[in-house]
Amino acid sequence: MKTNLWKLYQGKAYDEEYRTDRSLPWNVKKIYNPAPLIINMDVSMILKGFNITGKVAETIIASNDWEYSKENLTLKILLEGRVWVDIAKVKDEVLLAVLISDEIPEIKYDAGGNITYAKIKIDTEEEKIEKEYFPDRIIQKVNEEVTELPNLWGFIPLVEFTAEKAEEDAVSRIENLIDTLDEINEYHADIKAIGKLHSDPLAWGNVRLNSESLQSKDEEKREDTKAVRQMRFVPVPDGGQMQFLEMSGSVMKVMAGEKDKLIEQVQNDYPEIMLVQVSQGAAQSGYAFEMKLTGLTSIISRYRSILKIGLEKVFEYASLMLGSKNDAVISYESIISKNPSELIANLAVAVGAGIIDKQTATEEICKALSIDPAPVLKRIKEQAEEEDVYDKQWAAEEQAVDSDAEAR
Repeated sequence: MKTNLWKLYQGKAYDEEYRTDRSLPWNVKKIYNPAPLIINMDVSMILKGFNITGKVAETIIASNDWEYSKENLTLKILLEGRVWVDIAKVKDEVLLAVLISDEIPEIKYDAGGNITYAKIKIDTEEEKIEKEYFPDRIIQKVNEEVTELPNLWGFIPLVEFTAEKAEEDAVSRIENLIDTLDEINEYHADIKAIGKLHSDPLAWGNVRLNSESLQSKDEEKREDTKAVRQMRFVPVPDGGQMQFLEMSGSVMKVMAGEKDKLIEQVQNDYPEIMLVQVSQGAAQSGYAFEMKLTGLTSIISRYRSILKIGLEKVFEYASLMLGSKNDAVISYESIISKNPSELIANLAVAVGAGIIDKQTATEEICKALSIDPAPVLKRIKEQAEEEDVYDKQWAAEEQAVDSDAEAR
């Protein structure tokens, strides 16, 4: 399981476990994270107008929580890069289960890419399930009860969905995003740390500093970030001199510039962000907009193809297990409605002119793309709240710097 990518998607990244695994400093926090927005928008666009027809297909769908299953399958393809659907006949029904690599510790293929052996391990609160598929038999262990059955189908009822591979490893949709986000958020932490040095500068000269008391003071500030700032008392000999280390803001400016470059890189790599920016009034040339929209359409089409090819095989296997002819037909609506560019460009101008608000524009763009606006609006709100926290912290540090300068 790609644990850290899931944490990014779920908004749980940058806890102690994540920072340790990613070798990040203790003060790095989640400030910028568009991963939920990217993934949620991709899921909506991939499944836009998704439909499966056919009498046997309807029977199979009725036996499963299909709305959840199709979204769960799409989400895991995007985040994991490779998943499997296990097809099991239970009495007169066929049940489908989406599995990730942690749940399939061993799998073998023949030269044609067909699965010849698979071992499945699923641990839940209620039971532990182990299953082994062989061409001629199926061995299943539920808790301590072992059952062996003949494989009557002549195939392993397991279908793989793989997005991409890089050196035999599956590639997530946000595989290349995590390093950049870590660097962006580390820049945020470094800029804040430099701001604190401005507000509480180091003393130097022929002075006596108590390193133990300074260390305990720093630890107190870490444990209680709301503690009132205390003046540092430094003894100076008669006739001695003391100066404070004055820091140039150029370091912070360089860091802020590098951070902004990385954010721009993320926005260029993931066209989903561009759609949200346009809805908020960001300027985009018609040509640039068309190119990014075309790139996003290509990405979504590729994932749709992966989903369709895999599901066709799933329904073929499921129909054989029911003793019926496969009649499943899978179809999608167009990813992008005809000529949405003009509408979106006009909405961007309207937002910039203050004619309509950002939420209304976002809802209209989502409507034009036939995607659910709820998760998009939710993520925009969360992102704004996260950035607002950072802005308040930054303003507080600047105010502290000004206050200390006036005091000196």
